[in-house]
Amino acid sequence: MVEKVRKLPKTFQYFKDEDAFAGGVAFCAGCPLELTLRVLSKVMGHETVIVGTPSCSAPVLYGQNVGAWHRLPYYSCLMTGVASSATGLSRYYRKAGKDVNVVCFTGDGCAAISDSRHCPARRREANVSFMSATKMKVT
Repeated sequence: MVEKVRKLPKTFQYFKDEDAFAGGVAFCAGCPLELTLRVLSKVMGHETVIVGTPSCSAPVLYGQNVGAWHRLPYYSCLMTGVASSATGLSRYYRKAGKDVNVVCFTGDGCAAISDSRHCPARRREANVSFMSATKMKVT
C-alpha cells in the first residue's frame, strides 16, 4: 500500500531554510521584534537588505564587538533619512540587475518623524517595504 504524502501549506515552506538570526539575541524577553525579524527574514528571503535607525533593536542589527547576530545586510541611517536611503539602495540594486528586497525596519519615533518622507519613495516607485514597530505592536 502506498502512503499518500500530505502537502504542507505554503506557510510552512518559509520555515524550511536556515534561520538568518542567531539562536539567542539581546531583545527584551517577550519583545515581538525578534519574532518579527525572524519571520521577515524567512518570508522575504536571504536577498533582503534591512535599513534601520538608532533604536532599542540597534545592538542586534548593528552587531556588537566583532560580529553581528544575523546574516542579512544592514544599513543604518538617521531617523529622517530612512526612506531616501532605502530608495537609493533600491535604485542601486535595480541598476545592478539584482532582485533584492529593501525593508525599512523602524520604531514609532521614526515613523512619526519620517512619515511624510515615505510618500516620495512611493512616487519614485522604489521597491521598498516599510515596517514600523509601535509600542509592542508591529504595523
